Amino acid sequence: MNARIDEIAGAVLDRAGHSKRFLVAIAGPPGAGKSTMADNLAEALKAKGESAEVLPMDGFHMDNAILIERGLLARKGIPETFDVRGFLDIIRAVRLADQEVLVPVFDRSRELAIASARPVSPDHRFIIVEGNYLLFSLGKWAELEGVFDFSIMLAPPIEVLEERLWARWRGYNLTEEAANAKVYGNDLPNGRLILENRRPADVTLEIALAWCRGDCFHVKDSAIETADASLRRPAMQSITIRRPDDWHLHLRDGAMLEGVIADTSRTFARAIIMPNLVPPVVTSADARAYRERILKALPDGHRFQPLMTLYLTEHTSPDDVEEGKNSGLITAVKLYPAGATTNSHGGVRDMEKAMPVLERMAKIGLPLCVHGEVTTPEVDIFDREAVFIETVLDPLRQRLPELKVTMEHVTTSDGVDYIKAAKGNLAGSITTHHLIINRNAILVGGIRPHYYCLPVAKRENHRLALRAAAVSGDPRFFLGTDSAPHVDPLKECACGCAGIYTSVNTMSCLAHVFEQERALERLEAFVSLNGPAWYGLQPNEERITLSRQAEPVVFPARIETGAGPVTVFDPMFPLHWQVMQQA
Repeated sequence: MNARIDEIAGAVLDRAGHSKRFLVAIAGPPGAGKSTMADNLAEALKAKGESAEVLPMDGFHMDNAILIERGLLARKGIPETFDVRGFLDIIRAVRLADQEVLVPVFDRSRELAIASARPVSPDHRFIIVEGNYLLFSLGKWAELEGVFDFSIMLAPPIEVLEERLWARWRGYNLTEEAANAKVYGNDLPNGRLILENRRPADVTLEIALAWCRGDCFHVKDSAIETADASLRRPAMQSITIRRPDDWHLHLRDGAMLEGVIADTSRTFARAIIMPNLVPPVVTSADARAYRERILKALPDGHRFQPLMTLYLTEHTSPDDVEEGKNSGLITAVKLYPAGATTNSHGGVRDMEKAMPVLERMAKIGLPLCVHGEVTTPEVDIFDREAVFIETVLDPLRQRLPELKVTMEHVTTSDGVDYIKAAKGNLAGSITTHHLIINRNAILVGGIRPHYYCLPVAKRENHRLALRAAAVSGDPRFFLGTDSAPHVDPLKECACGCAGIYTSVNTMSCLAHVFEQERALERLEAFVSLNGPAWYGLQPNEERITLSRQAEPVVFPARIETGAGPVTVFDPMFPLHWQVMQQA
């Protein structure tokens, strides 16, 4: 057995721990060698005394009659020609490992799928799923994110794929013309699509696999493995970090405040509290009273410090702001462009009228937190952040370069790039949910209101840019959950509220994301170190421990508050990390 396959099998076993059922994804373009690798990995696991079975994705091709009706037969193999819903249902059933699951098999010689042609036994611990779109980031396929416990991406050079695909179709006795149509009209375009829109994998192999018969897996000398280090390093099973802070949090007021505060205070030591109440927190006296209500609502034994902000208006008093800052009450001032989000109608419409207070803030070193979107109707909602940077934020920073600005809930690569290019006095918070969802979560398969937030989730390339920034260790990026509770009736209606409630499971979600990106060692910087450094505070001395559980951690689908039920963010994948030690 090839040593590299054996090494990958060892990494899979390290990650699996004591899991009863463990799913491995092997993805890649047509002709990459997925089935060969799946078979050999299964044999390697069996050689180590484990039970393993291969489940190909090919069995979920739509029937030719449906493809003919939809005009897609010539493009068979593109993402739209698979039964994605059926595949998702089968994979979820297989994950449960509670009974035998019958799966379809694709007969390539006849170009058709045969239903219920292969049983998947509940007794097999490792299920190796192989297919083109297992790590595809677009459309319904994006729902597979987090479903697999370990992922491998095969990404050979295009010229290698071309050679292998020609060999494949000639092997089926196709004419030169028919083979040409298959390779250049379908398979290679699909291959490029897969390679350009793939999610990160635990292991990526840029390899040229030689054809072989029997139990062999040969890799040419030119092979490059981009994840050697991750294979040699045992998977983390626990991590202890300084107690985290949340640098953007909505607690609301009254019965809602009392119902949600414990979800933050049991894990987080501090949080910047948003001032967009009704009426908003516009003066230091307002902030002091709100802070007292927050502290009164804290459960006994919880140690939590609310960091108060003021809601900037065109009439905000510079003297009141300075007094609040000097007293230690006010940590920042929040700029809401009028109409940008929940309860922002009293925000700033004319930046010139807010300049006196901004100039005073620059002088005394008080940060400005901005909701970075324009609200003019001619700007598309998905372009609001980029236009805000160009027309509002950059002119403001050129005029007041000494003003310290936090771009809150950055949602675009434009925002990430702007922060990275800045020479100073600019940082950005990133939410949990924007690291996990793109706009498809809201729109594909029907409107899903509990994924609707402002700023709205953007395209997949923006989500990936946010992930790269969050896991980079760059001190200018830190966690601000923007956890925003709304009762379900106000979300599930004809004109629903914007906001996602993530306080319940944020740390588990973040550990999952950082584990996916092979960056768990930088989780502490993102949640516990970068934010305090930016706001001039010391990191917390207390620690929390997150432990990776063999079985998924169960979180409530919703919580009950005195104001009504609030749905908890569902990341659409199982969570295995649990906070074991907290306040």
